[in-house]
Amino acid sequence: MTLCYDERGAKYELPKYVLSEPTNLIWEE
Repeated sequence: MTLCYDERGAKYELPKYVLSEPTNLIWEE
C-alpha cells in the first residue's frame, strides 16, 4: 500500500495499481 495525502491533508492508503496507467478504465465502444 502507498500512503497519499490530498490538498486538505486527508490520508489515503492506495494499492500500487491505482497509481499506474488506468488502461482498464478505457472502454472501447
